[in-house]
Amino acid sequence: MMKRLLSLFCCMACLWCAVQAENTISLSTASGHPGDYAEVEAALTNTDAVTALEIILPLDDNLTYETGSCALSDSRSDGHQLTAAEVDGTLRIYVYSLTQNALKGNDGTLLSFRLRLGDKPLTYALSPEVVLSDAAAGSLPCEVKAGKVTILSPELAIETPSVDYGRVPIRSAHTLTASLRNTGNEPLHVSDITTDNAELRAKETAFTIDPGESKYVDLEYLPQERGTMNATVTVHSDAVNGIEQAIGVAATPFSVNELHVSSASGVSDGTVTVNLEMDNMEPIVAMQCGFDLPEELVFVEGSAKVLSRGANHTATASFSGGRLSLYAYSPDNSAFTGNNGGILSFDLRLNGSSGYYSLTPTDVILSNIAMENMVSATSGGSVEIESPSFGGSDMLAFGDMPITAPAIAQYDVENRGSAPLTVERVIFLSEGYKVNTALPVEIAAGESASLQVEYEPQSEGEFSTTMQVYSNDPAERMKSVTVEGRIFEPNQMTMSASTADDGNCLLSVGMDNYSEIVAVQFDLHGIVDATVDESQMTKSDRLASHDAVLTKIGGSDYRVLVYSMNNAVITGRSGELMNIAIAGQETPTATTITMDNIVLSDAKGVNKNSLQQLSVEAAYGDDTQSHVGEITAEDTAVTVYSLNGVLLYHNADRKVIESLPAGIYIVNGKKAIVGELQQ
Repeated sequence: MMKRLLSLFCCMACLWCAVQAENTISLSTASGHPGDYAEVEAALTNTDAVTALEIILPLDDNLTYETGSCALSDSRSDGHQLTAAEVDGTLRIYVYSLTQNALKGNDGTLLSFRLRLGDKPLTYALSPEVVLSDAAAGSLPCEVKAGKVTILSPELAIETPSVDYGRVPIRSAHTLTASLRNTGNEPLHVSDITTDNAELRAKETAFTIDPGESKYVDLEYLPQERGTMNATVTVHSDAVNGIEQAIGVAATPFSVNELHVSSASGVSDGTVTVNLEMDNMEPIVAMQCGFDLPEELVFVEGSAKVLSRGANHTATASFSGGRLSLYAYSPDNSAFTGNNGGILSFDLRLNGSSGYYSLTPTDVILSNIAMENMVSATSGGSVEIESPSFGGSDMLAFGDMPITAPAIAQYDVENRGSAPLTVERVIFLSEGYKVNTALPVEIAAGESASLQVEYEPQSEGEFSTTMQVYSNDPAERMKSVTVEGRIFEPNQMTMSASTADDGNCLLSVGMDNYSEIVAVQFDLHGIVDATVDESQMTKSDRLASHDAVLTKIGGSDYRVLVYSMNNAVITGRSGELMNIAIAGQETPTATTITMDNIVLSDAKGVNKNSLQQLSVEAAYGDDTQSHVGEITAEDTAVTVYSLNGVLLYHNADRKVIESLPAGIYIVNGKKAIVGELQQ
């Protein structure tokens, strides 16, 4: 039993020891410059008895094993053998004992080897696979701690390997930027930047770029002659990847020979002058260009002419189908003088409404003596037209106008444009019309004016015509206006009311008439609390040949009819026709009497009435007067009475003078006072 327990204890002890066993291979860190040898050490810390090991280490292309450099540490070797070789980019190291001896010690450097460094600055990881064996050729657990090797060097990356200026004008400076970056891990020193073209230079030629940083170098180009340019910019530095690196540069320099069109502005129906201006570096002997003109811009024949820069030059122009072609040339190929300014001008008539109209030159040729087209650029202009804009109604309505005088109406015209509007003439398509306003009439932009239109009536009835208003509005040279109205013969009744001394109301009815009236009819409304009959109606002399009938047609409504059996004409043209006395009852009455349903008939039975209704205020009733007070003044005594609720005073003959409320008055030149009066 004791033997079994001892055996079990020993097994558990061995198991515990196996669990606690620790074996570690650690690779060191090293660094150097391209071409250097970096020495790497492999240390072994072990708790197990290690008799053999294998290290398999993949190497980067920039790391090369130095053959024969791998050596075993004497302090750890106990008659062990070592072999090392690089095969297909992998370093394989074997350590073993032919007598199965364990490595000495439990910690420390086991072996070392050297690696030759390439030219790519970078940090490379050393991550091997390791196999440990014991005396029985059994595999032992092993932890691996990787090492690293750093290659130190500046490295230049030209991020802008080529620069193209494109088309650039000569005799001026042009700058583009090239980007240089240090992709290494040590400062990069640029010692110089050179070019193989005298017109090209770097503005900064020596500087340092820190690792991972970029530098922007301005390359300035100052071309003097037109043509093409291809050059090389060389960067001199201590970069590991090349101490001289190139940047390709291209450009197409050209001489500046530009044609520009000046802008102009004017008022519609006027003309403007457009100048063609040239900026040129080359001697230019001839010019040609064309314009597609909008219909609002009309070329003035014969207006093209050479300006002051001309030297024995002639200008010609042709216009067809909206296309204007211009030419300026010299018979002896003389060049235009100077280098900038106008060379040719032409005139345009403005035949349109307000707005901007483009002038863009096409097919431009600026020819040198060799007949080469030297044009490098063109720019267009524009013509601004300021024009008036006629604003007016399509209709002029006179309304109803009496035949007794000329019919007058105002036609309003507004200038909605940006230039003065001129109303030049007015034509009517019928007789009898005229404009009293003196023409022409000029109206400033944003302002208005009125034309007084007169029609001379010949007979009553509707009239109409068309009025044509002519102006300088380019969009509407003639405004057609419908004119209409109605002429009537003014015939109307009149009516007034007064109160007699006896308190009755006297209603006076008259007529103002242009036409010959033979019969009259009208209705009266509002005669309340009164009795009215024909006996209270008195005709005037105007109705000497006529009969008048008054009939009650309702409670307070009456109808009056005036007629003649032989259609005699009522005499006169104005004045009273009749009086109607309205006798009131005991109760005082105030009312509004209205006349309507008016018929003023001529001999043909046509109603010639012009006024549909009229009204008048009337009062009638008891004329009893009550004494209510007395005004006293020096040498004067006036008795005050109340009549139908209205205060009155009268003199000795009891004639009513005026209404008189309480207060202070001047009576017969004397001050009189009305005291507190009671009705």
